[in-house]
Amino acid sequence: MGQPEDGTVKIERFDRVVNEFVHTGNYSSWQQLTIDYPQETSLLVERVLQLGTLENESIGDTLRTFFNDSALQVLRGDVDHRFADLTVFEKRLQGALRSLAEKCSDFETPRVYAQVSALNQSIVVGDSTVGISLDKYMGTDYPLYRKYFTECQRATMKPDLMVQDFLRFYLAAKYPPRRVSDRTLMERILYSGKINWVVAKVLDKSLIDEATLCEEARDWYRENEPKVWKALSGEELRNTSDSTLIFSVLSLAAEHPYFKDIYSRGVGTWIGMRIINAYMESHPDVTVDELLQTDDHAVLLEQSGYAPL
Repeated sequence: MGQPEDGTVKIERFDRVVNEFVHTGNYSSWQQLTIDYPQETSLLVERVLQLGTLENESIGDTLRTFFNDSALQVLRGDVDHRFADLTVFEKRLQGALRSLAEKCSDFETPRVYAQVSALNQSIVVGDSTVGISLDKYMGTDYPLYRKYFTECQRATMKPDLMVQDFLRFYLAAKYPPRRVSDRTLMERILYSGKINWVVAKVLDKSLIDEATLCEEARDWYRENEPKVWKALSGEELRNTSDSTLIFSVLSLAAEHPYFKDIYSRGVGTWIGMRIINAYMESHPDVTVDELLQTDDHAVLLEQSGYAPL
């Protein structure tokens, strides 16, 4: 199986094949999973759900028992109802992937499929596949989310963010940081800024709209950019490799952001996007492809001419 040759994007309903097997336990349904969807089934069982390996003779029974949990039965039913038709998301993905193909010389459209991850990973990238966990995009008011996720985490679980997340995860997997120094806060800011800058261009969004989820955060970013840059570029922070601190600076889902205002979440990524934008504006001959291939992100900062608003 693969994407249609005419360039259209089809989100394969792997989730429904899993549901059929969980419901019936038929050997033919298990064969469909392991023969038609070997990579997808392996990723779900081994990496996402961590139930064991496909080589285990009883792994099918383990998978059925797991998904027949009462809460997961409700979740699977809600997902099937909420996302009965994925056409609108397929069209958005198609436009985005075509735009990426135009910008990247060696771009290959991945096989795209839907799954239920039991509220684990939202986007799962394989060798030539990308899985979208529909259960992570049920909307901020979905009742089950209130039991397991904070308010700021739920804000990132809107259906409208599905394509945006898809691109972020896919680009990060295709163009991963490869230098040891990429573990520092400043390198992570620049790397995250690069990936999100490309996503904004592909989706034809403003940088501020790509970086934030609400108008209050947009205002906070603009008003506090000089203060934020002064702190992030200082010796105390820029070279830290503290993963908790880095998450607090970069993530929209951080429960405790580094800058105490609740609207400061994700501001590090915004700063990174601003630096990348300054670099690209001052280097008009650099292509998106070349930007994504860049390993030394410190050079992007040095040659950007970035200055806070």
